[in-house]
Amino acid sequence: MRDATGIDFSSYKEETLLRRLQKRKSTLGINSAEGYQALIRREPEELHVLQHLFLVSMSSFFRDRASFSALERVLLGHLNNKMDGEPIRAWVAGCASGEEPYTLAIILRELLGGDTSRHPIEITATDLNPEALAMAAEGIYRKTLFREMESRLLEQYFTPRGNDYEVKPQLRDNIRFEQRDILAAAAQQNLDLVSCRNLLIYLKSRLQDRLIKSFHEALIPQGILFIGQSESLSFIGNSLFCAIDQYHRLFRRRR
Repeated sequence: MRDATGIDFSSYKEETLLRRLQKRKSTLGINSAEGYQALIRREPEELHVLQHLFLVSMSSFFRDRASFSALERVLLGHLNNKMDGEPIRAWVAGCASGEEPYTLAIILRELLGGDTSRHPIEITATDLNPEALAMAAEGIYRKTLFREMESRLLEQYFTPRGNDYEVKPQLRDNIRFEQRDILAAAAQQNLDLVSCRNLLIYLKSRLQDRLIKSFHEALIPQGILFIGQSESLSFIGNSLFCAIDQYHRLFRRRR
């Protein structure tokens, strides 16, 4: 897989990968490892299909709406402590097809009343999956992905395209999409927020700790970490971050 696609999955939990591998074999009607290896030798492009299945993730706008409402309250206080003209910098790690970074951009624009000159919005959104990133950059989404989003916001920030909706340019301009392995690349610096939701659960524990350390390095003092509802911080993570809202998995960088 690494040789064929350039992506190293050795950091991921084996049970997760094996579960998705078994599902793929069942779909193909293959019962043995030897049978699947024979298929790969005949059809090497199968490794790219499997890579996509390993990276697939589900997302939608304002997914877990209550958690985003909690984030909005925390960001309001954070913005009030920033000097006028200072940018608000965020990193969405594991952004999938872009719903979360666009959601974050909407929240920040709403908090700023549309006046982004007070605090220019700079969101970097990264993922390993090039297909997901292409969808994110295109910015066209099915209507079903907006079920947790207010209709007012949908009308304000998106343009209807048949049965789909397209992100308006002013929202798109706040985000830079990049293909990046967050375990291999150097962390960014001077960030106000790191959002890494539903990625930690796929990583081995030692690599979770390594990633949390890189987030700590990337954030400014009192910077915010936002993780998924089914995720938690280890002893090391709790030594680097204190809880703002434990239920909604919001944490603040310790100095």
